[in-house]
Amino acid sequence: MLGLKINTKKTKLLTPHENDEDHIEIDGKRDEDHIEIDGKRIEEVKEFCYLGSTLGPQEGTETDIDRRIGVARNVFNTFNEELGLPETSSTHSTGDGH
Repeated sequence: MLGLKINTKKTKLLTPHENDEDHIEIDGKRDEDHIEIDGKRIEEVKEFCYLGSTLGPQEGTETDIDRRIGVARNVFNTFNEELGLPETSSTHSTGDGH
């Protein structure tokens, strides 16, 4: 066999379904989205972090921006704690009025 070996423990399935209502029903039964590789079912997730970005079914980047701001805030608070400075605020604006 020539090619890449897929690590089934690290592989995730991300579908465009945001909730259970989005799944398709066939003959009154819910269509289960799943993939098996070498007989092992791949875990279906709602979102995951890949190369520093949070991927999910929703459009936009708000979840990713919130996660990155949280990570940066934790780093700044660690530095501030070492320097004896107050913690940074937990509120932020994404620039779109939110």
